[in-house]
Amino acid sequence: IWFINRAYIREVKTIQQASNFLLAITHELKSPLASIKLVLDTFAKHRLPDEKIKQLTSSGLEETERLNTMVNNLLLSAKLSSVYTPYLEELNVIDFFNYIISQNEKKNPNTPIVLDSSGITNPYIQADKNGLETVLNNLLDNAIKYAPLRPISIKAYHQNHLFCFEVTDEGIGIAREEFDRIFERFYRIGSEETRKSKGSGLGLFIVKKVTEAHEGKISVTSTPGQG
Repeated sequence: IWFINRAYIREVKTIQQASNFLLAITHELKSPLASIKLVLDTFAKHRLPDEKIKQLTSSGLEETERLNTMVNNLLLSAKLSSVYTPYLEELNVIDFFNYIISQNEKKNPNTPIVLDSSGITNPYIQADKNGLETVLNNLLDNAIKYAPLRPISIKAYHQNHLFCFEVTDEGIGIAREEFDRIFERFYRIGSEETRKSKGSGLGLFIVKKVTEAHEGKISVTSTPGQG
């Protein structure tokens, strides 16, 4: 009876997470599509000054990129469940991190991101470039989402011949009982009805799986209210 009950509870949790995911992803997909449609409708119905055209085009491209990121996360999530294998190549990790930071600062100009690479003994590592980019972008996206307009720091260093990095924010933080669950697929803190932040519950799942595929580990430390 105990085993049956445990399996039942696990199944209920899985169904709830999948339901939350469907609610979240439906909203997440409809939002950029609605914005893009509005931009195109405006172009079709009105003659606009150059400045307004530039503004709307920038908004449309931003929403298109957001939609593209979500689709890529969905595809990568499906791949991680079966056939994902990192394609290892040599990367200058300092140059790589600076590039990702600059891309994120362009999208979020009011959120400074500071890299401390003083602990790196050799800038060259073997990694899957696309996988590492996905990991870093998802971690930065989370930090920016929950700590907007506050500085974010990345500390990269070598320890016992391993390459390590930490992303730190000054946001709302995470309760200790959530530490393990945030890396589950579809899991998001709270309920979809009350949650205001955007997300599908796939980002940290992808981060964990890509990291483990590189034979790495990921962990979280946090204090609610302190980031």
